Amino acid sequence: MISITGVETTGDLKFCKVYLSVLGLESEKEFMKGIKSASGWLRHELGQKLSLRNVPQLTFTLDHSIEHGARINQILSDLDIPEDSQDEY
Repeated sequence: MISITGVETTGDLKFCKVYLSVLGLESEKEFMKGIKSASGWLRHELGQKLSLRNVPQLTFTLDHSIEHGARINQILSDLDIPEDSQDEY
């Protein structure tokens, strides 16, 4: 599963940095190679959907925040903490 977690553009909209999070990523190097090879097609699609004078040059960066958050959630779920009793007050 691929999620776009953020996008940064320059003021003139010539460059765009896209942050991607991928769950179940086996090879970061292969993924980056594939997404870079698709950047031309993605720019073409953006150009057809948006009315911009220049379609931005896309660069991609992996964002591990969703994966990191899922790991923290799993660790917290695995903790054996008894629930607070309502009778203490």
